[in-house]
Amino acid sequence: MTDTEIKIEVAPSGKQWQVTLVNGDARFVDVFNLRSAKARATFCGTAVSRFPGMLRQSFETELDKIAASLPSDTDKTAPQAEGEELPASMVLRPELFLTHEVCGIAIPRTSLMAGEPVARWALHLQWTNGKREIKALEHSLEVGDKRIFFNPIPDKPSTGANPGWDIAGRKQWAAGGTVSPLEIFAALCEAITFYVDLPYPESTTAVIAIWVMLTYLYPLWDAVPYLYAGGPKGSGKTRLFEVLTRLAFRPFCSSNISAPCLFRTLHNNGGVLILDEAERLKESTPDALEIRSILLAGYKRGGKASRLEATGDTFKMVEFQVFGPKAIGCIAGLPGPLMDRCISIIMFRSPAESEKPKRRIDDNPERWQALRNGLHAMALQYGSHIATVAANSEGCPPEISGRNYELWNPLMALASWIESHGAQGLLGIIQDHAARSILEQTDDGVGEVEEIVLKALAILVQGGSRPTAKDVLVQAREDESELFRRFTAKGIATVLTRFGLRTTKSHGVRIYDTDKTALQRVQSRYGVDIGLPTDTPTYGNVPHVPPCAPDVKGKNHE
Repeated sequence: MTDTEIKIEVAPSGKQWQVTLVNGDARFVDVFNLRSAKARATFCGTAVSRFPGMLRQSFETELDKIAASLPSDTDKTAPQAEGEELPASMVLRPELFLTHEVCGIAIPRTSLMAGEPVARWALHLQWTNGKREIKALEHSLEVGDKRIFFNPIPDKPSTGANPGWDIAGRKQWAAGGTVSPLEIFAALCEAITFYVDLPYPESTTAVIAIWVMLTYLYPLWDAVPYLYAGGPKGSGKTRLFEVLTRLAFRPFCSSNISAPCLFRTLHNNGGVLILDEAERLKESTPDALEIRSILLAGYKRGGKASRLEATGDTFKMVEFQVFGPKAIGCIAGLPGPLMDRCISIIMFRSPAESEKPKRRIDDNPERWQALRNGLHAMALQYGSHIATVAANSEGCPPEISGRNYELWNPLMALASWIESHGAQGLLGIIQDHAARSILEQTDDGVGEVEEIVLKALAILVQGGSRPTAKDVLVQAREDESELFRRFTAKGIATVLTRFGLRTTKSHGVRIYDTDKTALQRVQSRYGVDIGLPTDTPTYGNVPHVPPCAPDVKGKNHE
């Protein structure tokens, strides 16, 4: 074999260059700094070992010529003739983009080249005329008489990276296969309810299923809701997040992550953050404050995290893109501004007779893969059409406005779209659920912490005690040790003061000289059951919500 038989292909790859050697069916690919003489020498040595008979000196000379022809760093900063201003809509993230002309998803693919596995990004495109194609990810894409540009270009994927959308699913899509939004929605609902016990199960399941679908379509909206899962320990939050991890678009899961890792990963890879055990977001540490700032910015398009990055002997401001859906779970609740960006689901412990917590989450991996395949195909097949649906706000009632409109409008738009494909009554179910959720968040009722504290006080009072705040804290910890682990007696007193329950001083000690009647008034006034008899119903009637698409069964119906 001589070097004249080998073709050299060079393409930019982030801040480096991808060099491909082709000889018939044999290929060798590497990504390195082509301007570096040392890196070129290393590449040449490896290439010669892969292609016996290659003339190294001639090959090095050819690479030197290619490197010399590359634009220099000074060329990049040289003044350029100013052309027509480029609209922001023409610069898109490559991992998932949905336009009226074309929809695309970048998938990591690992191929065998010259006997070695090599990973690279493959762009899967579906055009409005129905054409489907797969091509290597480059810096731009020609769309009719214009060109869209991609930023940021992701780093080279790791070999064997999980594409989410498997080979069989992509082949089926490329061959012209189609999917039904109604069947996908019904199958999502079935999978969710098979593994998780939920409050208001019909409507809550529908909300979660639509939110999962939104993770594959979110670039179409200017703002997207976060999903917050709260509730006591053992209430199923982690199980719900295990389900979301197997369904959401390009999930990035963590329970303990640093701020720099978070914003760099979101910037480079995009996708959906799934953050469980997020109690530390209430802390005042620098890292927690920085993570909160990322989450506060990331629910709106263009949301960025700014950071000073070292550049030589100085620093410069660098912006990282962090926009996208996120799911956050914790016991003790989230800071107020962050909660305002969330649709809340307060979980409860499963009944003792429930089989759902005992089911192995991966007992049927084919179910998860089939759902992911359908969701990827749905985004490409219907993305251009939903781009029109996203601009329609008719599904959101006029009484839902402001921040609540931003949160619920994407889900209601998708509910209306799914309903148009056969899910009768779905939009009304989501509207009713949204109204109830908003009312619960703005109501002056009792939260989980307050309820447990009031119950603890009631237990002590009924036992004939005149407790201190510390006594109430000890009693509360017997019920929820983790939730009250960081509470102090002063914090307990602050909670009880809200309900007009204050201490009095007795023999130098501040105690709660509270009788059962006073606690019954609190129970009736705030609609909470703290274990005392009352003539007033403690809870309002729970409205019956009809099931979604009752006649539709997914392929993996249990």
